[in-house]
Amino acid sequence: MRISVHPSPRATHGESASAFTLIEVMIAILVFFLVSFSVLEVITVGLGAARSLQIQHPDAGILAAHLSLTNRLEEGSDSGDFDDVEPGAFPSCRWERNIMEVSSNGLYQVDFLVIEKVGRKQVPSTMSILMYRQGGGMRGGFPGGRSR
Repeated sequence: MRISVHPSPRATHGESASAFTLIEVMIAILVFFLVSFSVLEVITVGLGAARSLQIQHPDAGILAAHLSLTNRLEEGSDSGDFDDVEPGAFPSCRWERNIMEVSSNGLYQVDFLVIEKVGRKQVPSTMSILMYRQGGGMRGGFPGGRSR
């Protein structure tokens, strides 16, 4: 009994033919799309974070900086909107300020309240600072009625 071995149709005349199978191609495509969607998700999250950093919210620090530039410290309350400080920046926000002398040496406490309207809700934020006014204390003079 004789068994004859015929060469496969792929390998003829001493050459070996190699090719990818359909399953290998499908797995390569699957890996490519998984990597592509992962990269797209990272980019989307990064763009969302950058956009949230660009949205500006009102801050009492803006008011404190403005007050420090004017250096007008007189006891009492004041209120307004941000058009006085930053025109057009925060149209739906308002602020309140209370200045009181805490020591007879010209030290004042300034309390800020910023109210931002977000949809139907009003979101408050507060800040308190201490400021010094030279020559302050006892209504602008020195204790005991002395003057310089």
